[in-house]
Amino acid sequence: ALGVVMSDHDETSELAPAPVVVTVPETAPLPEAAPSLDAAPSLGASPSLGAPPVKPPARRLMSGVPISPASFGRLVLVLVGLVWFVIGLFSLADPVALADMVDFKLRNNLARLEIRAMYGGFCVAIGVVHFLATTRAAWLLPALSATGICTVGLVSGRLLSIAIDGFSRPFALMLMLIASELALCAVVALAVWRLMVAARSARRAAS
Repeated sequence: ALGVVMSDHDETSELAPAPVVVTVPETAPLPEAAPSLDAAPSLGASPSLGAPPVKPPARRLMSGVPISPASFGRLVLVLVGLVWFVIGLFSLADPVALADMVDFKLRNNLARLEIRAMYGGFCVAIGVVHFLATTRAAWLLPALSATGICTVGLVSGRLLSIAIDGFSRPFALMLMLIASELALCAVVALAVWRLMVAARSARRAAS
């Protein structure tokens, strides 16, 4: 009986099906989502894909051209210096023509000497000083401040003369001079303000 049982057991084990092992392949990693074209990187932020950061737009002045405070100050000094220089050269070359523009009467050589000295050589020297002031950054603010003060003095003298003596001919020339000098005061004030703001920002950054 024991032999029969063992025989049956062997036959049963032979007939039993072998266990089936199912190998499940590992799930492949999903590809990363491509960056959306609509999502633009913010200014100054570093994109995740290694692209160079987007630089913020340069500060622009009224003309739309990027210009630093120092460059703007130099430009103002050069333009003002050119005006003084040209006036001086014209007065040195032909003092009578300059005197006729403002109804001066040059009766003798002494009068022509004064025109050549005060309107000629002096104006040329002022123009040269403006040019020299552009060669060093430390001279920009003092030169622009002096230019603004002198221009205010010119305008004040003209307005005081009108208040005392009234308007005189030619009206167009008088109004043109006052308007141009007032505009120059505004431009110089803007240049001085920008230089002062830049200097204050530099001091804060250094501290």
